[in-house]
Amino acid sequence: MKPKFKCLIVFLGCMFISPLITHAECSYERQAELSRIASNVQFSYNYEMVDGYPKFTVNINNLTNDIYIKENSLGQTIYGSGEKQLNYSNNGMNISFDIYSNDQNCRGDKLLTQYITLPKYNFFSTSDECKKYPNFQFCAMWLNTTITVDQFNDALKAYRNQNAIEGEVEEPNLQEKIFEFFKENRTIILVCIAGFIVLIGLFLYKKRRKEF
Repeated sequence: MKPKFKCLIVFLGCMFISPLITHAECSYERQAELSRIASNVQFSYNYEMVDGYPKFTVNINNLTNDIYIKENSLGQTIYGSGEKQLNYSNNGMNISFDIYSNDQNCRGDKLLTQYITLPKYNFFSTSDECKKYPNFQFCAMWLNTTITVDQFNDALKAYRNQNAIEGEVEEPNLQEKIFEFFKENRTIILVCIAGFIVLIGLFLYKKRRKEF
C-alpha cells in the first residue's frame, strides 16, 4: 500500500475514534455585544404588606438567551428571555446578580455584576407614638438604620421636649381632653352633682312618706 493511502486511512480512523470538536473563538466584537446586552438588564422591586410585614418582588427585565444570571442570595440561576421575578421575605437585603455569557463560544464568561438593595422596614412606623408624631424621624416607614426600643423612646422624649421648647402645641388625647374639661368646669360639675344628689334624696323621701 502506498504511503499516501496509509496516511489517509490513519487520518480517517482518528476522525472516527476521536471526533474533532472545533469552536470558533469568542471575538472581541461578540464580547462587546454581550457586555451591552448585560448592561441593558434592568432590576427593580415592589412590595406588598402581608400580615403587617412587607414582601418584596424583584423584577428583572430585558433578559435574552445570550446571557444567564446567577443570584447570589437565593442561589438561583436564571435563564430565558423577557422578564423574570424573584420573591424575598427579608427586608434590608443587599442582593448581587452576576451576569454570564450564554454564547456557545464563550459560555460562562462573567460579563457584569449588578446590585439591588431592599429597604429596611421600620416596625415602629405603625405604633401609637408614630400615629401621634408622624413627623418624628424614627416614624418613617423605611429606615437605613436599626434602632432598639430604648433608643426609640429616648429619641421620642427628646423630640417631644424640643417641640415643647419651640412652642409646638401637642394635640391632647381623649383622656387628656376629659381631664382638662373636668378641671376647667370643676365648680359647675360639683354643683350639678350636689343638686342631682339632693333631687334623688327628695324623691326617695317623698316616696317613703307615701308608703307610710
